[in-house]
Amino acid sequence: MEALKEEEIQEKLRYLPNWKVENNTLVRMQTFPNYLDALEFVYKVGHAAETADHHPDIFMNYKRVTVKYWTHRANGITELDFKMAGIVEKLVTENYHERDAKN
Repeated sequence: MEALKEEEIQEKLRYLPNWKVENNTLVRMQTFPNYLDALEFVYKVGHAAETADHHPDIFMNYKRVTVKYWTHRANGITELDFKMAGIVEKLVTENYHERDAKN
């Protein structure tokens, strides 16, 4: 699996406007209405990651969750990272109302 080129990354980011690249890592931050919603989201991301066998770095600070994807073997961002970002995005939109969760 190869790391994507910068122009490929920028093109794919057009379809994931809540994501950005920081330090060669695909990053999404989400704030939830309360601690338990944030914790539930972390669990769902973890379950999806385990199913796909591609695990992000996940940071939780009270109601705020940050998910970071990059592929260690490729030393960069890959197609798989974008696939997983899409899954995470779907988890947010399917489980939390726009008024309840803020990015």
